Amino acid sequence: MFNASHAFVSNCPCPITFLGWEIGAGVITGSKLSKDDVLHIALDDHGSGDGRESWDPMLAVLALTNDNEKAGYKTVKGYATVNERGLNNFIEDPNGPHEYVIKAQPDEFYINMIDERI
Repeated sequence: MFNASHAFVSNCPCPITFLGWEIGAGVITGSKLSKDDVLHIALDDHGSGDGRESWDPMLAVLALTNDNEKAGYKTVKGYATVNERGLNNFIEDPNGPHEYVIKAQPDEFYINMIDERI
C-alpha cells in the first residue's frame, strides 16, 4: 500500500509545519467576497458560497509573514511520523525538524487576516 503522506514526511529534506484539522475548521473565510468575484464564484460552485474552512490560507499567511507570533500561532517542534496506513505520531523535541501550530488568537483574528488578503 502506498501512502503519499508517509512518503512525503519520511523523505522531505526540509522542515515541515503542520496545521491540524481542528485549527482551521472554525476559521470560515470568503464570506465577504463580492458575488461577482471569481473566488466567490469558485467557492459557490464548490457549495461554499458563504465561506470555507481555511487550513491552506492559514498556512499561507504563516509562510508569508514568516513570523509565528505575528501570524497568531505558537508552535511545538519535534519529529512527525506517518506510517504506511496513514496513522501519524508526533514526538516533541525542540531540535526536531517538524512543528505543528497552535492558535494563539480567537478564530476572528484569522478570519479577518485572511479576508483582508483575499
